[in-house]
Amino acid sequence: GVPIAVTSKPTGRRSVPYVEGSTFVGANGRFVIRLGAGPARTATLRFPGAVGGMPAERSLKLAVPASSTIEASRLRLNGSGLVRFRGRVRGRAGRNLVVVLQGKEGRQWRTFADTRTRKRGRWSVGYRFSGLTGSYPIRVRIRRQANLPYVTGYSRRVTVHVR
Repeated sequence: GVPIAVTSKPTGRRSVPYVEGSTFVGANGRFVIRLGAGPARTATLRFPGAVGGMPAERSLKLAVPASSTIEASRLRLNGSGLVRFRGRVRGRAGRNLVVVLQGKEGRQWRTFADTRTRKRGRWSVGYRFSGLTGSYPIRVRIRRQANLPYVTGYSRRVTVHVR
């Protein structure tokens, strides 16, 4: 019946700790607490102590990956052509985040373009395909950045087909 309190502090500059929740220890000495969705953060669990028990505190890091939407202006090309990619970094993303576009080449992902986000995490960039036939999977990589409270993450893939 002793309470357990959980506070969290998001990763990143100027982050402010907040109360995540609380629960009570069961008769068997165990407890369960569900943490809400949110950014990467450090959660601290505090046990105030009880009769015969000392106070305790433990921290754990929650690594939540960044993500972005991605859309392509065209998914099929006949020969060479320009394709505009656009999307929005999810979460409380702001301006000037670096967003990297990668294409799959064999088994590896290679960077072919990068840009920065505008207002509310929106980004766009164009790429001119040379006309070499094939299917080209494209994704967005958002690396960990000081002004983004998430760890490195990726978007889903879109595939551009060139005939």
